[in-house]
Amino acid sequence: MAQARNLAYQSNLLLQENRVAESKQLAVDAYNLNAKNNGPLQNADVYNALMFNYNNKINNNNQSLFHQMPVKAVTAYSDNLILTGDEGGTLALMQVNANGTIALSKLQLKEDIRLLCTNKTSKHVLAATATGNVFVLTVTDQNTLQLVQQFKVVGTPKAAAVFKDNYYIATTEGFMKWSYQSSQYVADGMWNRKDINHFTVSSSGKLWVANGNKIEQFAAWGDWSNIQKTYTLNAAITSVAVDVSETYLAIGAYNGTVWVSNIKAGTAPYSTALHLSSVDDVRFSELPSGKIQLATAGYDQTVKLLDVQSILGNKTEDVITLRGHTKWIYHITYLPQGNQLISVSEDAKVIVWYTSSEALYKALKN
Repeated sequence: MAQARNLAYQSNLLLQENRVAESKQLAVDAYNLNAKNNGPLQNADVYNALMFNYNNKINNNNQSLFHQMPVKAVTAYSDNLILTGDEGGTLALMQVNANGTIALSKLQLKEDIRLLCTNKTSKHVLAATATGNVFVLTVTDQNTLQLVQQFKVVGTPKAAAVFKDNYYIATTEGFMKWSYQSSQYVADGMWNRKDINHFTVSSSGKLWVANGNKIEQFAAWGDWSNIQKTYTLNAAITSVAVDVSETYLAIGAYNGTVWVSNIKAGTAPYSTALHLSSVDDVRFSELPSGKIQLATAGYDQTVKLLDVQSILGNKTEDVITLRGHTKWIYHITYLPQGNQLISVSEDAKVIVWYTSSEALYKALKN
């Protein structure tokens, strides 16, 4: 493992000297040596050597400057399509490829877009603005954005999620449910809670709702009198996620803490100040290798990638730090296949990242 890290270090030095071919070869050699010796799959030094060489190869085209205003929202629509929304109201449809993004079309909503959320069943995208206006859109066969419906919620939207054909939206004034009935979304309940920081919903309909420094777990929407479990941190909670299997829960806090637990096993959680300040988003994904990865994004302008089973088992996998944004990051999203991650920021950039050394190695070799 030490030899692989040394080769990666030498690769980075050669790239700084513009000895591109030699640097690339050492990065590839570092990856192969690490793999041969059964080193950690998530080796930060090897990842960085591959990433620096790959970004050099594509002239940093993984960083899109399509937007002119801070980009506050992103959602994956399909395997290679994403939507991004900015402070000026521009909603963009982008195609993600090996070299970054290509803008396909845009729609001007003329309001500060705060949230984007895709209903993968109906192929609808919810776009919520700071004033509480909600636009439901779809992508046409010609890759244009088409408005399906518009409605309004009370308060400023803070978080949104989808369960089956229902959209759940938390605002500064309450927690609302909109159900898809007779080809349109209709208001279908509101919980008068004004203190919700964030929430997430699982594939079975369970909800984890954050208020202050606590998260309360509920069996289903509307079952508010039955709190199944409470999790407490030492700082205000800013983001929460659960993986598809409902095995792992991740929490991000205002003080930079990232908390991860195997909630099925009930084992000791991983908790550390991973970011310098507020953790604005946390997301789980299964990688092509079968590993479960957690990505976290912070006000400190970085994205962190963690191998979940490794950090909970105190093993040697590294935490990978992704740097490229120059201002705070609002949101992140994985593409469905798990090999690429998208981040959006106050700096108006949309950045595409590979989520593993293996994916970077294949991209660099190709």
